Amino acid sequence: MLKYSVISREGEVARYYYYPEGRLEAPGVLEIVGNTKSGKVIEESKADFNKRYAFQGIRGIDVSKDKGTVAWY
Repeated sequence: MLKYSVISREGEVARYYYYPEGRLEAPGVLEIVGNTKSGKVIEESKADFNKRYAFQGIRGIDVSKDKGTVAWY
């Protein structure tokens, strides 16, 4: 599970903080392009080993929202 919040939006590109397991003290930064489910890791969270949470965030963040949660099993 990760929580996310928007940092900025420019056209189709949005940047988000992502928080693995909701850990607000260990944010990372993702950049996502529209609804394409493509993006990149700008800054890896210190709580994200092997970018597992980052990649789940890129695929799961709802770019129409400014904040939310992504859960998987």
